[in-house]
Amino acid sequence: MIKELLYTVFEATANEYPSLIAIEEDNEQCSYERLNTEINDLCRYLEVLQLKTGEVVGVALHAGIRSIASLLACFKRGQVYMPVSFDLPDKQLSHIFEQTHPSVLIVNAEQVERITSFFHSSGIYAPYLISIAATAILNELHLDDLAGITMEASGWTCWKWNGDSYVSIPQEDILLREPPQYPEIDKQDNAYIYYTSGSTGLNKGIIGTHNSLAHYIHWHRNAFEIKPGDRISQLAPLTFDASLKDILVALTAGATLCVPAKSVRQHTDQLSEWLFNKNITILQTVPSLFRVLMKSLKESGKDLPALRHIALAGERLYGQDVLNWKHINGDKCLLSNLYGLTETTILKSRYLITHSDWLPGDIIPVGQPISNTSIAVINYDQICAPGEIGDIYIKSPFVTKGYIDKQLNEQLFVQNPVVKDKADIVCRTGDIGRYRSDGNLELLGRKDDQVKFNGIRIELDMVKSALLNVQGIDQVEILLITVEDLQQSLVCYYTGEETNGTTLVEILRRALPVSHIPGYYVWLKEFPLNVNGKVDRKQLPKLATMLVLGEEQHPRPGDEQTIAGIWQQILGIEQISRSASFFTLGGSSLKAIQLISKIYKQLDTQLTIVDIFNHATIEAQAKLLQRSDKSDFVPIPTIAVQDRYPLSHAQQRIWVLEERIKGQPTFNMFMSYRLIGHIVPTAIETAINKVIARHESLRTSFFMEEGIAWQRIQDNINFYITQLDFCGRADVKHLISAEIEKAALHPFELQQAPLLRIVLLKLDIQEYLLLYCMHHIIADEWSLQIFMREVVQLYNAAVLERTIQLPALTIQYKDFTHWQQEELSGERLLAHRNYWLQKLSGEIPVLKLPGEKKRPDIQTYSGAQYPFDIDNVLYDKWKTLLHEQQVTPFMGLTALVKALLFRYSGQEDIIIGTPVAGREHPDLEYQIGYYLNTLALRDKIDKQASFLALLQQVKTTALEAFEHQVYPFDRLVEELGVSRDMSRSPLFDVVVVFQNIQVAASDLPRMHDLEIYPEGIDAGISKGDIRFEFEETADGLLCGIEFNTDLYDLERIKKMSGHFISLMTDVLKNPDHPLHGLNYLTPAEISVKKEQLSAFNATMEKGFLNSKYVNNIHN
Repeated sequence: MIKELLYTVFEATANEYPSLIAIEEDNEQCSYERLNTEINDLCRYLEVLQLKTGEVVGVALHAGIRSIASLLACFKRGQVYMPVSFDLPDKQLSHIFEQTHPSVLIVNAEQVERITSFFHSSGIYAPYLISIAATAILNELHLDDLAGITMEASGWTCWKWNGDSYVSIPQEDILLREPPQYPEIDKQDNAYIYYTSGSTGLNKGIIGTHNSLAHYIHWHRNAFEIKPGDRISQLAPLTFDASLKDILVALTAGATLCVPAKSVRQHTDQLSEWLFNKNITILQTVPSLFRVLMKSLKESGKDLPALRHIALAGERLYGQDVLNWKHINGDKCLLSNLYGLTETTILKSRYLITHSDWLPGDIIPVGQPISNTSIAVINYDQICAPGEIGDIYIKSPFVTKGYIDKQLNEQLFVQNPVVKDKADIVCRTGDIGRYRSDGNLELLGRKDDQVKFNGIRIELDMVKSALLNVQGIDQVEILLITVEDLQQSLVCYYTGEETNGTTLVEILRRALPVSHIPGYYVWLKEFPLNVNGKVDRKQLPKLATMLVLGEEQHPRPGDEQTIAGIWQQILGIEQISRSASFFTLGGSSLKAIQLISKIYKQLDTQLTIVDIFNHATIEAQAKLLQRSDKSDFVPIPTIAVQDRYPLSHAQQRIWVLEERIKGQPTFNMFMSYRLIGHIVPTAIETAINKVIARHESLRTSFFMEEGIAWQRIQDNINFYITQLDFCGRADVKHLISAEIEKAALHPFELQQAPLLRIVLLKLDIQEYLLLYCMHHIIADEWSLQIFMREVVQLYNAAVLERTIQLPALTIQYKDFTHWQQEELSGERLLAHRNYWLQKLSGEIPVLKLPGEKKRPDIQTYSGAQYPFDIDNVLYDKWKTLLHEQQVTPFMGLTALVKALLFRYSGQEDIIIGTPVAGREHPDLEYQIGYYLNTLALRDKIDKQASFLALLQQVKTTALEAFEHQVYPFDRLVEELGVSRDMSRSPLFDVVVVFQNIQVAASDLPRMHDLEIYPEGIDAGISKGDIRFEFEETADGLLCGIEFNTDLYDLERIKKMSGHFISLMTDVLKNPDHPLHGLNYLTPAEISVKKEQLSAFNATMEKGFLNSKYVNNIHN
């Protein structure tokens, strides 16, 4: 074995561990013995071709057994290994082939079309081809003499270019030869060529030697203590020298190199799962991919228990990266940050990260030089003191030979700036940095316009050059910007002729590698300049501005513009593309119902919610309207004034429950707002009285007469708000709590109008707390928004002494009640009735959840709320999944709740309830009143089905329910004849509420001279057993679980919230897995289980592992 020649080290390792697995692909394993045979087989071919030492062999294979065999065969035969990607543009490939003249090109059949295209268009042909499989490329490459060219002994096939076509080399010329003779190889001989980005628009070829490569591989193997049993990931592209680190460190140590499939590499969720399943012990990658993997692991709730060391290099690493990893994995795995250039042979410094007390923005140092290496920070020919910034120079006998283009080496290998009396060549890296006081090197960036993007070095001038070749472009600036979670993107700013970004991408694909193509394109009339006349990059538009440029596809005149106007009202978006999906832009089931209502009123066409789902764009909805029958808008008629009026179905349901639980605040709806600024209390009182006068519901009382409940409307009510001054009071917190309890929890007497109370607490000179409470029988959540909005508008008008015109109310709640009774009579009701009776036929399931206390004989309403949230990163992925499946957030969250209830209970028939606004008719949009209805969503759960299947099932159930939502819930319960269990609600115990009820998408209007801040108050009430509440916010998804405290304790509900998040994470990772196999345990619970298992295993091992046995294993 010659230490400086790595193929000899590999052979010694193969002889020592012949049966160990050397390489593990997705569907194939290769032992050290078999790999050595593969290498020798290929060497036989290279010998037949009479290649001389130093001739270049291009290898265009995907990562795997054959590509690695090609690498080591080249080393063994003395050929120069050069990985080639035919994904490069023809211009780049021509440059590479013309500069290196590869004698042989090793390919596989999958690449035939691309290779053929390049050969024919460029006129460049490799003298020899060696292929893994023959049949797929015979016709395409004009192959002659096809008989008997499949070489079963090795699987390799070989052809020679004769000037017109490729002809096969007879198999007997190869198979019948004596074992190959291996030339004597010098350790300073060329071993490989890699190409990196170049500023001229063409990549630069770098030549590495056996000796320098061996030095690094031996150092890395020893530093990271690689040994048999280690499983090392191979993630770096083969066309980057980092792949040598993965491959050769593993194969010279008896470890297993694990190579993921291409599809796995391209999907980080699959990649993190692959790392877990493959029990990877050594992960070597770039920080950008590391961050994405951390996201995936965090969302899945998994760590990588087998992992013992991560080697990171290629980009700047931050303290936040370390903190995030420690949060996921604790201290079970070491992290190292490394630094180097392809020109200096892979990597030349290392920092072992031993602590985690970093600030998120800290730059992690790259440490100290590896063996036989010096790294200096120099400024003005002087070594910089710690903390001083300068240019980074590397000195080592184990660097590459530099560039193939010798002229470029003059700028790379230079005289040591601090040595004047003798020749002393060092590598000028082009990086700037400084040494810290602890002796570790900190990398600060590039001196030139070269950047590292996703671990790939990119000359920005190369990208500029390609763009300036585009006709019409005058000036270009390229920036590498940092976006969310430290991820980066290339942005192109340009002047001249404005060109579509997609067109520019297509042009650049012919000139640049995909990795070099910017992700964003921003046209500018002119560049902003600084005082020196240079482009002021700080003044260039920010990313948030870029993302919307050129996105609008304006709706066309006519129905499209009318529909667009309705969308704008509902969604609160100014510019809407005619091809954008209503649901992608924030539409929901509720908003779809609002859309249906407004289209009916403005365009005289009655659509259904299914229509909206199936025609989600403005363009599609306009075309649907053209095909649909017109249905003249029919307003709700008014009725004559009477002394009393019947209750609506929804009011009747509350009246019955209220009679049963008299004296309880169960149906109190309480809100609290903190007001900061100058307030005029009389103006607030005036505004409230005007709203009360405007809405009859706020002047309504309820009474029983001859066994029938009625409502009566008062003509006039003078309402007074309670005002209390707590300024300067030492016990102000106690006083506020007492007033909140009084306002929120004091029961209403339904016989006395108004069923409304409002309290204004003065806390300081310019700080107030506004408390208001209504009874549910006169209002719903939608009504609360209308009430507060109109109060604010009327308050502003009073303070500013202006008049204001609120939307006209053509009807009142009593008119709706009469209209509802008419609508539900006869044939109009029959279809809805039949649907619900069929859907809820048979035995009604009763949900039984673990952790439930003994249920009281009579249902109670004592409750509490537990809030939690789901951040934007996880929720955005969740919405992406839902968008792909064409379902709304409500449907997705409902399906997730059902999946969780199934995992808890094992029950396969589950009903949950959900309230609906009940405002399908346009006349109800600005009404205050109780319009809510409740839907019972029933689904049969198949435990073998995937979550995606459940999601589609829930979607169907929800759409059907929305189509039939007018059927009153109380009437349904009565007609089903369900035996009444007084200890629980009828039909279901769990409710899901997706809070996106809004009259318009804009925020609450600002009160004059006041800032308004809503404050959530837990009133200690629960209207059922468990109520999941969700609301989308700018930061993600705000969640809450309202629960009955007589049935569940807080710790049980906290666990439930964690299980909900874990289940969402696992669904995103494994949407196709059977429901019964989805994980809902939290990382902490999984960790406890692992610790228990580890303790058990340790106890067992003591019984049969002894030192003699262990020594035998090592020997």
